[in-house]
Formats: sequence, structure tokens, C-alpha cells
Amino acid sequence: MGQMIKEVVSTFQRGKTDVFKQIVDYYFESVFQICFFITGNTKTAEILAEKTFIYAYSNIHSYHSLQKYSVWLYQVSIKLAISHFDFNSPDNDYSKVTTDRFTFELTDMHRILMNLALEERITLVLKHREELSIKEISEVLDTTEAFIRSTIWQGREKLRSVQLRNCL
Repeated sequence: MGQMIKEVVSTFQRGKTDVFKQIVDYYFESVFQICFFITGNTKTAEILAEKTFIYAYSNIHSYHSLQKYSVWLYQVSIKLAISHFDFNSPDNDYSKVTTDRFTFELTDMHRILMNLALEERITLVLKHREELSIKEISEVLDTTEAFIRSTIWQGREKLRSVQLRNCL
């Protein structure tokens, strides 16, 4: 699938704009979930996912094929979501996520993730849901690999402690 996406992105960069729908179809759920795990709100996450793709469409010239397209796209979505994140908003809905494109039930693990620090949440989602390498996550978040390893470790430890408390 990665090679096909590379070809689609390359075709889009050459000016064949009708293939962009394939990019959106392939990445929308991932971008939405990243935005959701930052904002905690489905409506906001859907708007931010759409803005991510508008940005990607308008700024395809700033993507360089030496980097994986997903890394660039996730970087865009995270920056947009963080810039729109309201740290004081009580409007966080952690039950059922429904959009025009898909529906998924949030598990207890999803709810627990929402209680982690934002950096821990983002790194764990990129590592375990998006299956990015430590190097790719450090590129997305523009930080060191050591920081990413440490943040993932801290997030996992917090998840373990919550899981242990729930078992007792």
C-alpha cells in the first residue's frame, strides 16, 4: 500500500488533482483520530482533519518525497490540532465517535489515553495506532529520538499504573 500512496502523491504533485481523493480516503481516519486524541472532541477533530487535507492540497509543494507522506501529513494535523486545542474546554466526548466516514466505539483504553499528558498521548497514538518508528515520530514532532523514547516509556508506565489500579 505504501508504494501505491507514493505513486498517488507523486501524481498529485505533478498536477493531476483528481487523485487527491484517494489520499483523503486512505488517510482520513488516521488524521481524524490523531486530531481527536489531541482535542477530545469529534466535531472539532473532524473540522481539523478537513483543514489538514485542505492544507495538504494547497501546500503539496512543501512536501518533499525524501520524507514519508504520512509523516508530513501527521505533522500538519498535529500542528493544526494543537493550535486549536482548548485546554479548558469541558466539551470532550469520550463515548462513541461517529463521523460521516466511519464510527468506532471508544474502549476503556481510549478513555485512559485521554487522561495522559498531550505529548504522551500523541506519541503513543503515533507509535501504536499509526505504527510509526521512533525516528518517524521524532520527525513528526520535531524533537529528539531520546525524548520520544522517554515520553513513550512515561506514557506506558502511566497506563500500567492505571490498569493495575483498575484490577485491584
